[in-house]
Amino acid sequence: HHLQPVAQLVAEGRNPCDPEECVALCAVCHGRRHGGAGSREVKPLARVNRFLTTLTAQRHGYNQAGGRLVLVAGPPGAGKTTYVREHREENDLVWDYDDILAAVAGGLWSFDTNRTMLFMRAAYIEAAKLYPHTCWIIAMAATKAERDEISSNVVLLAVDAETCIARTATRDDGVNWPVIIRRWWKNYTY
Repeated sequence: HHLQPVAQLVAEGRNPCDPEECVALCAVCHGRRHGGAGSREVKPLARVNRFLTTLTAQRHGYNQAGGRLVLVAGPPGAGKTTYVREHREENDLVWDYDDILAAVAGGLWSFDTNRTMLFMRAAYIEAAKLYPHTCWIIAMAATKAERDEISSNVVLLAVDAETCIARTATRDDGVNWPVIIRRWWKNYTY
């Protein structure tokens, strides 16, 4: 549990991940501190608070182990995977939505698989705070809000729709890439 609110620590330039800024509390005591009644009611809340604290700390560039989290975003065919391949260093980790979807669900997208993928990505983001090297995330992330939620370190490859459509034309995967690319540009915010 943080001794001071995370927002206050960040505003004062202090690292919310610093053990000196926290005290260990069991779920029951944490719940009592925040007005909860018993352990069953507060355990999910405690997990959510831990998760949000981690995201907040990473969003402000903190990493206990000295690494960093970098999001490479853009429409399909923008060159996100190529960019990471050319810039990653030895021991860097990469979260590529497409590769992981192919590995865990045979590449078949559904609302259920997408939800699971986002939970897995959240766990990756949480684990990245302890990794001493760069952790990359490759994602479409069309809106600024999506990008900000993932990381403050963003490489945005805003390649125009026609170029992306041309690059994806040779993919033989049955996906209607032009529709997805145009939707990305329709939703895009900077």
